[in-house]
Amino acid sequence: MRDKRLAVAHTAQVNSVTIGSGLLIGDVNQLNPRSRAIAVQREGPHTIEDHVSFTTYPIFQREPSPMLPPLTISSSFHHVDHEICVDSMFILGASTASAIQIGGIDHIDAHARVKHIRILSDEQ
Repeated sequence: MRDKRLAVAHTAQVNSVTIGSGLLIGDVNQLNPRSRAIAVQREGPHTIEDHVSFTTYPIFQREPSPMLPPLTISSSFHHVDHEICVDSMFILGASTASAIQIGGIDHIDAHARVKHIRILSDEQ
C-alpha cells in the first residue's frame, strides 16, 4: 500500500454480515469475495422440495468479464495527520460478496451473481 494511513474507529455497531461478505479490521493486501444465489419469490404456498439448480441458468456458467487494466494517474498527497479517526459507526449490514473494512486495502475483486425469480400465482 502506498502512503499508508492508520484507520482508528472507537466503536462500530454492525447488525449483519451475510452471504460471502466480511467485517475486516486491519489492513488487507487482497480481497476476493464471491457469491452466487438464486432467489425465488413465489406467491402462495410452496414446499421445501421445490429445488432449483445453478446449472439451469447460464449466468452462473459464464466467465466474468476481464478486469480493466489499472489507471495510472500522476498524483501526490500530503496528509497533515496520518490517522483517519472516526468516533462511532452504525452499519445496517453487508451482503452478497461485499466487505465492511476498517483499514486499508490494495486490491479488491468482488463477484456477485444473483438470479431473481418471481412466480405469481396465475403463472403456476
